[in-house]
Amino acid sequence: MSQVLIIDDSLVERMTLKAYVEKSGLQVLTASSASEATYVLQSVSPKIIVLDIVMKDISGFQFCRKLKNNPATKLIPIVMCSSKSTQVDKVWADILGANAYLTKPVDRQEFINTIWNLMMETRKKTRVHRSFSI
Repeated sequence: MSQVLIIDDSLVERMTLKAYVEKSGLQVLTASSASEATYVLQSVSPKIIVLDIVMKDISGFQFCRKLKNNPATKLIPIVMCSSKSTQVDKVWADILGANAYLTKPVDRQEFINTIWNLMMETRKKTRVHRSFSI
């Protein structure tokens, strides 16, 4: 079953996003910080990472950069999900390698559509890569 890792320091946000994802039929892992997520990622490779920007240990921007520079996690799509709604934040997330940016409070349907679209896009890229490798 496909797994989604939700990283947010707000328990309410984590549980809300978790409920949305589970209702769509996917398995969810959660972490309340980048350091907790790093621990989770040592044993699991989720299909998607949902990442808050404002967190206690390091910012979501810093963690996104770390994930995209790590060979083990660089291909995992990242959805930045934050109350920060300026165009600068969205551009910065894009520069750092985030695949999508949603502003909180998220629209449930837009959130789920974003996750499923990224999963389908990743599957297509994987299939194309495999067909060229043969």
